[in-house]
Amino acid sequence: MKSGETMCPVINKDDFRKLIPPDLDRKLRYEEDLKNQEMRVIAVEFIGGVEFAELRRIVKELGGEYIHKEKNSYFRISLGSRATLQHDNKLVLVKHLELSERYEEAASVYESMNMYKEAEMARQRAREKAKKPS
Repeated sequence: MKSGETMCPVINKDDFRKLIPPDLDRKLRYEEDLKNQEMRVIAVEFIGGVEFAELRRIVKELGGEYIHKEKNSYFRISLGSRATLQHDNKLVLVKHLELSERYEEAASVYESMNMYKEAEMARQRAREKAKKPS
């Protein structure tokens, strides 16, 4: 792993979509194949070179790949993969984790960015959540 990168928490379709710009997300379809533990990301309309490059970069950071099959091409990502993310995508992910009340995972991402105060606040929220009756 390079400096400035970290392994993110387990990725699923919803986590992945948080990493995709909204304008690009509207052009994509997501299929989860639980039997093979993978997700396919399929363009439902033309995506230009800049958008394609951005999608390819994100998929590659997740250990995924582009499968070229003429008109049936798609990106494939293993469900449950751990992603090596750059700082900007870590910030998007950590916000999603907090909104999902996954505070311990958020704290780990904060620590990987040397944001120790934020990590401690996320852990405090986790402790408070644990005290609340279900």
